Amino acid sequence: MSFLLKYCREHGVRRLLELGTAEASTSIALAKELPELHIDTVERDPQMIEKAKKNIAEAGLEDRIRLFEEDIAVFDGEGNYDLIFVDAGKAHNDDYFRMFRDRLTENGAFFFDNMVFHNMIYDPDAIENRSTRQMVRKIVRFRREITCEEGFTTAFYDKIGDGILIVSRRNEHES
Repeated sequence: MSFLLKYCREHGVRRLLELGTAEASTSIALAKELPELHIDTVERDPQMIEKAKKNIAEAGLEDRIRLFEEDIAVFDGEGNYDLIFVDAGKAHNDDYFRMFRDRLTENGAFFFDNMVFHNMIYDPDAIENRSTRQMVRKIVRFRREITCEEGFTTAFYDKIGDGILIVSRRNEHES
């Protein structure tokens, strides 16, 4: 959280999209610390939606955190975002990037968390559970392929939390 807050402050993030609300703890923490920040957050799980609504209301942040109760695949939102924080299904990171890349502001970025996935990315073949192994392989493939994405730069922070990947829109004036 401290890394995310620091990034938001340093880059003047004013509009944030969070994919995967859960109980809204990240959105609430960010909104409390950054009074200029407005957040759209998307969640499809009815139980999480109810908890998130309750938590956002108790924090008094309904005017700055908009909860969209739908699947990310159908979310359209409004406008562009300075930061898109992806805290949803890790096996779909590439899909989320493709879906929302055009929704970034000129200097916007994606934050992908859990990018080392409990250090499992370093030896996916050692994972006994087949579905976990497949998901970890998708994370490894995404990490590799995203570095070649034209118009974007990447930065990995494997030692922060469970690994953070920042994918930033390259400024047109950069060489």
